[in-house]
Amino acid sequence: AADACGIYTGPCCFLDDTCEILSAADCLVAEGEYKGDNLTCADVNDCLPIPGACCFADSCLDNTTDQDCAAFGGLFMGESTDCMSIECANTDQVGPSDGSMLDGNITASQIFEVANEAYNIATLDNFSFDSETIITSIEAVIDGWNGYSDISSITNYTVSIYSSTAAAGSDLVGDVYSIDIVTPAILTWTGEGELIGLNINAVLPAGEYYFAVIPWNDFSVAGQTGIAGSTLGDGSFWQANPNGGFGFGTVQEGTGNAAYRINTQ
Repeated sequence: AADACGIYTGPCCFLDDTCEILSAADCLVAEGEYKGDNLTCADVNDCLPIPGACCFADSCLDNTTDQDCAAFGGLFMGESTDCMSIECANTDQVGPSDGSMLDGNITASQIFEVANEAYNIATLDNFSFDSETIITSIEAVIDGWNGYSDISSITNYTVSIYSSTAAAGSDLVGDVYSIDIVTPAILTWTGEGELIGLNINAVLPAGEYYFAVIPWNDFSVAGQTGIAGSTLGDGSFWQANPNGGFGFGTVQEGTGNAAYRINTQ
């Protein structure tokens, strides 16, 4: 509860992993991170890092902090995660269902109405396979802005697989594989946006491919759609806009990752 002056207090965490109960203003002055009103230090694990699963190329390590995982050259999968409940394959850029691995960004991916088709755009991310692989589904975190509300305005989704970013810049229909799907699976998700699953059947020889999920959404009615950004991945994604409406040419590379998860047989 607030004090007599109406000021709330809560845990303030410092870089040395110590915790003090302060007001938000005092915490800011002390250069700490305020964790919320009416909480105790115990509620935030006394400001100590909460361990989770750390993924490597061919293994997984439990009870590892984010900092230690990075020092070991691994990929931290989120606080309180464990190796039994997560997929360490490098085809998962979604992470836990609470959305804790998202980075807060959204990159445009959308088929517009005919009047705005110059802006048709896809968000691509690359995935590699060491041997022939059957792709059974792709999951994506869909979000939007500029008048967008939720996926109810989306009429269908194009899943495209490309041999190169140049191929996507030429045509958003994948040169390796492409399919339109009307009804996605709605998957458990408590983070920003909505997590959907799209069943496909693509047999890919060993190699590197570029994947895109492209919602069909009428801009004049429901704004813009895109793919949520993720902290999981190699740090690069691409956007393809064959008709050049956005002014960056047909392809541009960005820093970050697309929240895609590729499921295989």
